[in-house]
Amino acid sequence: MLNNIVVFFSQIEGPIYEPGGVVSWMGEVNDFVAGSKATVLLLPKDAFGNNVTSASERQNIHNFDVHATTLNGSNINLLDISNKGWNEFGYVCIEFVVVTAGHLSFHIKHKNDSLIGSPLPLTVHPEALDVANCLAHWSTETNSFQLFSRMETFVSQRDKFGNLVPGLHEFDFEVMQERLSLPLTDLQYKEVSPGIQSFSFMVVKPGNFILIISAFKEMIMDMPYDFSIYTGKFLTFIKSRLLFWPLTFS
Repeated sequence: MLNNIVVFFSQIEGPIYEPGGVVSWMGEVNDFVAGSKATVLLLPKDAFGNNVTSASERQNIHNFDVHATTLNGSNINLLDISNKGWNEFGYVCIEFVVVTAGHLSFHIKHKNDSLIGSPLPLTVHPEALDVANCLAHWSTETNSFQLFSRMETFVSQRDKFGNLVPGLHEFDFEVMQERLSLPLTDLQYKEVSPGIQSFSFMVVKPGNFILIISAFKEMIMDMPYDFSIYTGKFLTFIKSRLLFWPLTFS
């Protein structure tokens, strides 16, 4: 009969079992502005759920598929995806830059298996308005309009990544003829959807003109716009409407 026998033993973790890894946001931060860097933490595990550390597993962990989607499943771009390796707390850090605004999901998989915690929810907000990246869209190919007709345009307010920026941002509208600025009749504007602003006005003088849409002394894209106003036998109402397909939160 054996009495008072003390057995000492040690146990080491097994090799990395990629699908058993646990993912989370660093600092539990999952709310970003477009252009910001996001960091996901990966806690590697073996097949029995034991933590795997850099001391026992020094190889670079790279056998993962990293991507992001909208809530309806469409893929979006992530920039500068990089594996930063192990940190002092035993996590592997994965960094990337988010550029698409919306309510999104971040996925990390090994082959076809999602890691524990994936997908991770995240929200990305538009960056500040970039005047030079704002754009007006016309639905008609003509740039000739009948006298007293109302011209209407929809301006998409965008950040430098092309995300729509909500709010009623102020723009300057100027119609010029032979370097002389002309007054606009009945200028109206309103936000018709988040990030889309409608502008309409009338020109009560025939001739050739240019339209300039700007803000803070900077023109939006595709400016100036050349157009002409003509007189006709019948002064019918002609409305030029812009079409725009906005990027929206899913």
